[in-house]
Amino acid sequence: MCLPDPSICSVPTFIPVVGTQGGVPDPTGLFSILVRGYGDVPMSGVLVSLDFSNVKDVRLCSTQPAMEMLDCAYHMIRGITDAQGKVDFLVLGAGRNRGGDPGDSHANVVVYADGVRLGEASATAVDENGAITSPGVEASDLSALVRDIGLGTYVVRSDFNRDGGLGGADLSVWLASYSGARSRTGCPSSGFCP
Repeated sequence: MCLPDPSICSVPTFIPVVGTQGGVPDPTGLFSILVRGYGDVPMSGVLVSLDFSNVKDVRLCSTQPAMEMLDCAYHMIRGITDAQGKVDFLVLGAGRNRGGDPGDSHANVVVYADGVRLGEASATAVDENGAITSPGVEASDLSALVRDIGLGTYVVRSDFNRDGGLGGADLSVWLASYSGARSRTGCPSSGFCP
């Protein structure tokens, strides 16, 4: 039996957590993971798991795209690699930025392939606060982002341009998401995982 080789697998550094627009998942959140075995062989039929259980700044929607398997109880999303050893994910959810909360400086999603730890990725969510009264990207999310920028310390949940710092570039990414109305309706009607 061949096992995945983490040194030659491809795991993103950041995982964008997005919402929906009229029930359609925001396509800017699409990312792939490539699983290869020793000898650089693509591995098909491998179960890839994204473990969000230690990520306190992100809430997962209780409904995910059909290509994924969701386990709300353990805060995990799973998918199966294709013949090229690739699996695509599009994670629906929102942030937990309620203001005055310094958040996680390094919110890690742990990535596994058939139980082998491939690496970690940081999670960001343009719907900063997952507001129940107005789910999706809206004005109160801008206030949450500005508070994070003003904290003076790094908070991964708002590092939308993925440069390791917070500032105007992150604001530009958020504004593009807001004006593009790509994550305006948040989770489908089923809401968030508990």
